[in-house]
Amino acid sequence: MVEMKWTDLKTNEQTGHSFIVLMPQEKDGMPQIYDLTYFKKGKPLTVENNDLEAAIRKEYANDAANPSFQVTTRGNLNEVEAAHYEFVGKHFAKLRTQNWKKSRDAYEKAVSLVPAEFEYNWGLGVAYEKQGKWKEALEIYKKCAEFKEGKNNSWVLGALGVAYAKTGQKDEAVEFLKSALEHTGDIELRHKILNNLQLIEIK
Repeated sequence: MVEMKWTDLKTNEQTGHSFIVLMPQEKDGMPQIYDLTYFKKGKPLTVENNDLEAAIRKEYANDAANPSFQVTTRGNLNEVEAAHYEFVGKHFAKLRTQNWKKSRDAYEKAVSLVPAEFEYNWGLGVAYEKQGKWKEALEIYKKCAEFKEGKNNSWVLGALGVAYAKTGQKDEAVEFLKSALEHTGDIELRHKILNNLQLIEIK
C-alpha cells in the first residue's frame, strides 16, 4: 500500500491534493484499483527503480518540504499490483462471478510480478485445473510443492495426484494421492482422495 497524506487538511484542500491509497478496491461488485501512474490532475508520475516513495517526493517536492507531508509505503510497486491481480483472480473464482479464464489471466499477472508467492501460484494452478489445462496445472502444482507452505500439504499433494492422473501418469498419481492421504485428517478431503484412488485403480 502507498499512502500520501497531509496532517493539515486545510493545506490538503487548498492545494487540490487528495489522499491516495493504492490497494484493491471493490465497486459495484467488480474489482478496481487506483491507477499506478497518475496521481494529480492526470499528470503521469515517473517511477524509477521501482521506488514509488522517491517518485512521489520528487513530484510533490514543494509539499514534501513541509514537515506535515508524509509518505507511507508498504510493499513495492510489483507487490501492490500483484495483490490487486490476486484480488481479481479470487473475484472471478467466486460462484456468483465465476469466469476461470479471467481468473487465470489475473493470477498469471500476479505470478509474473511476484513469482515467489505461494498463494498466487496455487490460485493459478486451480484456475488451470478448472479450465482442464492439466499439463499447465501439473507444472504449477509442482512449483507449489516446493514452497514452504506446500511441503507435505495434503491439498497440494492431492492436486498433484489428480494432475498426474489426468496427464496419464498413473504411478505418480497413486504415489501422491497416497501421500496426501497420510498427511490429512480432513474427512472430506480423505473421501475425495480415496474416491480418486478408486477411479485410477478401475482404469
